[in-house]
Amino acid sequence: MHFKALIALEWTPGVRFCLQSNTLGPAPLIAGVRLSRQRMNTVIKLMAMFALCMVGCMIVCVAIWQGLVTDRLYHRTDSLGFDFVRPGNWVHGVGTPYGDTIKDGWSLTGLWCLWYSSLVTAILVSGLVTL
Repeated sequence: MHFKALIALEWTPGVRFCLQSNTLGPAPLIAGVRLSRQRMNTVIKLMAMFALCMVGCMIVCVAIWQGLVTDRLYHRTDSLGFDFVRPGNWVHGVGTPYGDTIKDGWSLTGLWCLWYSSLVTAILVSGLVTL
């Protein structure tokens, strides 16, 4: 078997098996990525910061949705609030006996597009703040 690149597997610290020469000893290349503790701590901190920013952005999205979309672009008679976190339950269907309505010029597809754009914006803002 001939390999174009040296591939080494690390079993224990300091002892590596080199697949090109089939010998035990120091290998010039270690397969995979080995993160140091400092780098791992940085990754965990970034993930935690992203999660916190995402929660903050979701709170802002809920507030904006309730203030600017609910009862302006659609009206649901049995809405309990927090319609942003339960997407798709905006109306029971136009013309149903429940009395739910969508503003002229809007549709469920338009509401879904607005919801997805809000979600993507929250993800982008969280990512930018994190970096």
